[in-house]
Amino acid sequence: MLQQSIFGHGVRSLVKASLPSSLFRKARFLKRLSIYYRMETSDLIQRDMNAGVDCIFLNRSLRLRLPDDALAHNVFRSMAFEAEEWRSFLKLASGCRAFVDIGASGGFFSALFAASRPEAVQILSIEPDPPSRIVLANVRDRNMRANTEWIIDGRAVGSAEKAEFVSSGYGVARSLSPAGDAGTQRTAARNGRPFARIEVECATLQSICREHGVVPDLLKIDIEGMEWDLVRASLDWLAQRRPRMHLEVHPAFIRRQHRDPHVLLKNLEQIGYRSHDGAAWASAFKRANGDANFHLDLVAKV
Repeated sequence: MLQQSIFGHGVRSLVKASLPSSLFRKARFLKRLSIYYRMETSDLIQRDMNAGVDCIFLNRSLRLRLPDDALAHNVFRSMAFEAEEWRSFLKLASGCRAFVDIGASGGFFSALFAASRPEAVQILSIEPDPPSRIVLANVRDRNMRANTEWIIDGRAVGSAEKAEFVSSGYGVARSLSPAGDAGTQRTAARNGRPFARIEVECATLQSICREHGVVPDLLKIDIEGMEWDLVRASLDWLAQRRPRMHLEVHPAFIRRQHRDPHVLLKNLEQIGYRSHDGAAWASAFKRANGDANFHLDLVAKV
């Protein structure tokens, strides 16, 4: 598998070197045409509705107000106009009324859930990174609805009393490791943000939900490789509660912790989870062989 990956990368590099750079720029532009179309559509709706420039429209009925922070503002726009993930999330979220956003960062998915629900809902956004939590609070203030209970919890999810991680100053927080430290430090420098090592309190997912009176029917988990620990520690609770799950899997980070991403997937399969779109588990196991992150939309079998 590794030899095939190296060979494939070598072929791509050779082809790229033999073709003019202008061709690749044109190809990238064509690949992003759908993104530019969604940007223009949002701007047109914004003008038609005489809305402020501090918001974006995913469609005529779905508006998100953007954070004040410039970096988070750009991240929100990128996530909104690269629409594949949030569209699959909304399909998964259909009918759900209690959302727990684990690794909420600036709160894009929390705000999306709030904006897409006409009925009364609960949102619990869990984010231990202090700079990201400032953005999250701003996003909550700007996107709060009258029928929404939206709670922010600043603890990390885990069974230990404390957790240490590195922060890029917004958007990236990873557990301590030489590779994670170096990558996070580069991200912070590129964005002009302070790099920091942070220690925070931990609590289990079950106890955080119980403390805030939230019984989730939907989870989003995006915690930079720590999903292995979270899921493994919560298997009995997940099997009992059976919430739907939008899970970001980070195979490379899991392996750096000397753990196997296949074990994570196998555990979820064993307690009755399956893909929301009906895809076989075999496809997820195959993707876990690589290093690229991927997301799964999961529902529990009835």
